[in-house]
Formats: sequence, C-alpha cells, structure tokens
Amino acid sequence: MWTYRPALDGVRAVAVYLVLLFHAGLPWVAGGFVGVDLFFVLSGFLVSNVILDEVDRTGSFSLGGFYARRVRRLLPAAVLVVVVTAALFWVFASTVRRLPLISDAVSALLYYSNWHFLASANDYFASAEEPSPFLHFWSLSIEEQFYVVFPLLLLLIIRRRGQIAPPAGWERRLGIVVAVLFAASVIAQIWWAQVSVNHAYYGTDARLYQLLAGVGAAIWLRARVRADKSAPATATLAAMIGLAGLLVVSSDLFPLTPSWRGLGACAASLLLVLGLAPATPGWFGRLFAHKTPVYLGKISYGTYLWHWPVIVLLREAFELSHTQIAVLGGVLATALSALSYSIFEEPIRRTPRLARFRWSVVVVGLSMSVLAAFTAVPALLRSEHKPVRSTAAAGTQITARGPGFDVAVPQGIDWEKISDDVGTSRTCTAANTDECIVVRGNGPHIALIGDSHAKMYGDMLIKLAQDHDFTLSMNVVPGCGWTTGLVNLRVEEKTRQACFDAREKWYRDALPKLNPDVLLLVQKQRDDAEVWGKNLINRDGTKQSLPLRLQSATDRTIAELLPTGRKLLVMEGTMGAGNDRPLSCLSAAKTIGECAVRAPAQAPLSDSSYRLAAAKNPGQVYTVNVNPVVCPDAPLCLPMREGVAVWRDPDHLTVSFTLAHREEFWKALVASGAIED
Repeated sequence: MWTYRPALDGVRAVAVYLVLLFHAGLPWVAGGFVGVDLFFVLSGFLVSNVILDEVDRTGSFSLGGFYARRVRRLLPAAVLVVVVTAALFWVFASTVRRLPLISDAVSALLYYSNWHFLASANDYFASAEEPSPFLHFWSLSIEEQFYVVFPLLLLLIIRRRGQIAPPAGWERRLGIVVAVLFAASVIAQIWWAQVSVNHAYYGTDARLYQLLAGVGAAIWLRARVRADKSAPATATLAAMIGLAGLLVVSSDLFPLTPSWRGLGACAASLLLVLGLAPATPGWFGRLFAHKTPVYLGKISYGTYLWHWPVIVLLREAFELSHTQIAVLGGVLATALSALSYSIFEEPIRRTPRLARFRWSVVVVGLSMSVLAAFTAVPALLRSEHKPVRSTAAAGTQITARGPGFDVAVPQGIDWEKISDDVGTSRTCTAANTDECIVVRGNGPHIALIGDSHAKMYGDMLIKLAQDHDFTLSMNVVPGCGWTTGLVNLRVEEKTRQACFDAREKWYRDALPKLNPDVLLLVQKQRDDAEVWGKNLINRDGTKQSLPLRLQSATDRTIAELLPTGRKLLVMEGTMGAGNDRPLSCLSAAKTIGECAVRAPAQAPLSDSSYRLAAAKNPGQVYTVNVNPVVCPDAPLCLPMREGVAVWRDPDHLTVSFTLAHREEFWKALVASGAIED
C-alpha cells in the first residue's frame, strides 16, 4: 500500500527553488529550469502510485473522485494567482503593457498555455524586455493535460466486460503501453530539438516522456516491493547520484542544449525519486524529510505559481541585481505561498463537505476558471485605468517640455488596435510571382524587399502606389533581412530555411521573372554586438567580426543584384525608440512630453556600408534616410504627432504614422534620385 513519503516533499522544494534561481537570472544556475523536469517526473510517480494503489485496494478506480481531488488541489490557487496578478498589473502597468497578457491569462486558466506560447513563438530562454507574468503556466498546462488523459488510459486497460475490474496481467500491459509512449515521446523530443527548440520545450508530445518516466518508476517500484527486494543502501546511493546529476545539469558547468539538459535531468530525477521512495529511508532520505524542506515542498505549488509574477513585477518596478531578485523574489513568493496555503488552498482541499461531491466539484471548479478567463481577467487587463506609478517607470527616461511636448495625450485611443497593427507583408515563389504584386500602375515597378521594418512601410507604399500610379510588389518576410549569406541563430531552423527561400532562392528564381525597375531594400539594423555578435553568423562558416560580417553581406548581396540592371534603393536604419517604450508610456501619461524619445547620437554602423556601396556604384545604388520624417525635432523626438503615435514598440513605427506622413516619406524616396515622381 502506498503511503505518504515526506522526503518526496523535500524534493519538491529542490525543484521549485532551482526554477526560481534560474528565473532570477543567476548565471551559475543556467540550467535551473530543469526543476520543472524534476516536477514532471515526481508528478508522474506520485499520481500513478495513488491511482494504482486505489485499484489495488478497491479493485476499481473512481474517475470523478480523481478529477475532483485534482481540481480542489490545483484550480483554486491557480485562479487566485492569475486574478491577483491581473489586478496588480491593472494597478502598476499601462494599458498597452496589459493588453497582450489577456490571451496569456486565458490560456493559463484553461490549461493550454504551452500550446499558446508555442503558437506565439515565445522563446522561454530569451531575455524578453516585457515577459508575460503567466509564462510559467506552460508546465502546469502539460501536467493538467496528463492528469486528464492518463486516468482514461488506465480505465481502458482495466475495464473488462463493461465493469472496472482489473484483468490478470493488467499492470504488465500498462507497463508496456507506458514504455511505448515513453519511447515515442523521447523520439519526439530529440526530433523537435533539431527542428524547433520551442516545440521541444513546450510541446506536450515532446515533454510527456518525463511524466511517463515517473509512471514507469512507480510500476517498477511496486513490483520490487511485492518481491521484497528493498535495498536501503542502494537507494541512498541512487538518491545521492541523482541529486548530484541534477545539480550538474542545472549548473553552467557544461554548455548543454535545453533538450539534453532535460534528458539528463529526467534520468537524474528518476534516481533521486526512486532513492527516496522506500518507506524506510536512509540517512540521506531523512535530510529531505526534515520538517523545513518538507514544509517548503508542501507549499511548492504556490511558490511556483507566485514566484514568476513576483520576479516580473520586481524587475519592472526596480533596478535590482540578479542576487537581489533571487533573495527578494524567493522570500516574497514563499511568503505569499505560505499565506495562500494556510488560509485558502488547504481549507478547500481538506474540507469534508466537498469530499462527498465529485463531478459537481469538477464542474464548479472548471466553471470558476472559465468565468475568470472571460470576465474578470479581461476586464482588468483591458481597462484604460492609468497606473499609479510614474510614467518614467512605465518605459521612458525623458520628460520634455515645450511646444508639442505639453500637449495632452488624447482620450479614447484604441491602444489594442495600434499594438496589433503590424503592417502588410507578401511574398511569392518563382511559380507564382503574380502573388507578389500588390498594386498595378502605369508608372515604374517598385519592389519592397525586407523584414518587419519593410512590413511597417507596406500599407504606406500601397497607398503611395495608388496615389502616384506605380506598380508595387513585395517580398516581405518578418525576421528575414534583405542581405544574403547570414544565418540568424535566434530563430528556429524552419525560419532560417524560410529566410533562405525568401532571399537567396527568391533572388535567383523569382526576381528575374518579376523584373521590377527599383528594389527598395529595408531591414532592421543588427549592429549591436551584444545581441548579434554570436547570433548572426556567416552561412559558409567563415569567422569575421560582426561589422565585417555585415559589410560582407551588404557587398555580396548588392553585387548579386547589380547585374540585373535595376536600381537599388537602400533605406538606412529607421530610428527606433531605443530603450524606451513610448506606446506603453503614452497609455499611462497625461502629456506627450512625459514620453519623449531621445534620438540616437550615432547612426547605425550598417548605414556606412550602404553609403559606401552607393558611392562605389553611382547611378545604380542609392540610399535614403527617413529619420528626419520620423523625428524632425531631434535630438528630442515627439512620441505622438497630430494625435498619432509614432512608435508601436522600441523597434517599429506605427502603420498609422507612416500612412499619415506618407507624402513626407515619398518626398524622401524621390529625393534619393532612385525614383522619379
């Protein structure tokens, strides 16, 4: 009979604080995210033991009883954290900061966060400037999906002739099914790691092996207990090796990929859990069974729920070191968890009144999540309430006064619409080049080529083509600059292949068929060595400094395009808002001047490459600088002009702004000499 093992609660404490230290940003815990892997193995082990023990004792299994216990254990705390987090962001964050969080919160409450963040291409390992406080729910979603499916699988195996009565050899059959699914999931993990790092991390199919490893361990241990093959000394050694292995893969000692860290963590977690599972633990097990780690383990679910929103808010409100974040975040998350555990979670979980109800508890619990997802949370996050903190904390470091800056921020702006308006993109292949043509006119044929920076000008150029009667085509693919021969390691392999198809392959096969008169080349500048030094490499593997890589890519691409006889108009870098987030700031400010943006003191280094290419190829290569249109009052720039926000985010202009000032942009394009009006 399975009984409570306090040492395994101590293991929960190890898992949750590994994750917390990783999220705090401590470099020596570079793999601390494997605490989640430990949680998965432990959850699979404990849940399957409880279920299998019930089958042993009663000869049947209550699906409603299991689901009701899971609902009472997990849903109330999760709903509480999501709603309180939404309320805190209502108090402290701007409307623009809150709007993208609505879908994140809904996915958290309905337990499909892992697929939601995967679809959003949210890189768990990227240091996002404004991360979602609900990102950590991805792991809870995988667990909940497992909790729904595994009992159903068990019922299929033990159901006989319409009755739940375990047939002979049912555990062996269960073990075989678990082993097959485990192998399939490991294969999925290894395969996705080569194709999509995000899918390998977020996908239920690719992470299920860790939960199934726990199930397999439970089945194996039950067989050993029946055979009376306990070996306390061996168990202690296994637990020690498991803990040591877990600490190694969670450290920065080896440059392992997330996938290999996960596989290693799974193996180490199995040794640790099995080593501490015997009913009579050795001296090592008694360390984990001490009252302090046991208590921290009991409240670890709440600590996990609270720690990430706390860390996100601390980072956005204060300038703190990683160590300060770890200490302060750990203390606050643990305190909130302890409070929630004692006055909220345990009373709901332990009350005998609810124990009599099963499916009613499930229905009420799920209804509570759904109600919060579609009423309370959206109302809080979509509200136009101004945050109580200063606008400087909302994302800008400059407050300017004077003409234009003292103007009040207009009321009734649809911030959500501005945030979501990312522009128009289009591409095609050599077999269907007509799909690249957006507007057909009687004037010259201009082709817009580039990434998301080209995309933000797409709507403007469509309107200009209609107004000035020229033909416009597009080969615009977000994330793919117009230069060739470079590989962006910050995106997944499938995106790299898409960029190759949209550049090298497209230039070779589709461009000659499209045959435009002018190529307007626009891309985000990638001159920041800290960000791009190791992430933007030459496709052929040659080693160069970042400036030389960019220079070589520019020269190579222009040399490839020049023999076509077309004019090349290269747009120099469009200035962004730097470290500021003016749209978020404006939604929280009273005057436009509170969100002023400082123009960069120096032009991007890539601009020099473009100008050099133009000087070497007069009459063929031209450059255009549109920043005087973006910021005519430099060095301080208005974040809003004539009621129109200039920047959507730190890197991109709003489509509304480019449309409103399209004639100014057109004059700049014509003044370059590449285009005739």
